[in-house]
Amino acid sequence: MTNNTRRAKQGFTLIELTLAMAFIAILLLSILYTTLHAGKLYTKGITNKTLNQIGREVTDTIRRDFTSTDPLRVLSPAPSGVGAAKSGRICLGGATYVWNTAALLNSADSKLLYQDGALTKSVTFRRVLDSDGLLCQKDATGKYLVTQISSSMQSTDLLSGTGQDFAIYDLQFTRLGEKGGQGLYTMKLVIGTNAIDTTETTADNVVLCKPPTDNQADFNYCSVAEFDIVLRAGGGQDD
Repeated sequence: MTNNTRRAKQGFTLIELTLAMAFIAILLLSILYTTLHAGKLYTKGITNKTLNQIGREVTDTIRRDFTSTDPLRVLSPAPSGVGAAKSGRICLGGATYVWNTAALLNSADSKLLYQDGALTKSVTFRRVLDSDGLLCQKDATGKYLVTQISSSMQSTDLLSGTGQDFAIYDLQFTRLGEKGGQGLYTMKLVIGTNAIDTTETTADNVVLCKPPTDNQADFNYCSVAEFDIVLRAGGGQDD
């Protein structure tokens, strides 16, 4: 019997099998890591894309309402609340925008509510048809006359319909001036995913998603964006 025949009958040694299995395991782990990383990038991209899309739709809606609004009917009471936990309203005569910030939604403090039959839930960001501006009117003690949005008031949740939970983190409305039947305003709108303890605020009041190294982070499903818009009331065209 030749040496070659004898070697063929012996098969693989234990060392050779171990090395082959180790190589296959490393290869599979590399494939798994690449797949997981690609999945995380895809999820983060979808989250950012969805947020940017809903932000554009919201700002477009706000612009259209302001364009057709008489500046004399624009009412913007100071938001109520403490710190970042606020509830606010802007009345335009035809439409009124109402919101609770993410900090307020995630707290035990009282909020502006929406009631539909037996279902009552917190308002995130709603556009309400309110031709008389009732939602911005207060009594002699400074309390709002309307403290709950009912289903009888035609309204739309501007942050729903995406399959993700979004909320307002900050909304700042500034009057630049009103003259000759026209008004000019700016609005800073910060929108983000709404999950407790997944965001942080810097010393400059910028809201960011917590880094992946934070044990409370949900980085792949977290996104926050700021939208700065110029608004013109009185039939003008936005810049």
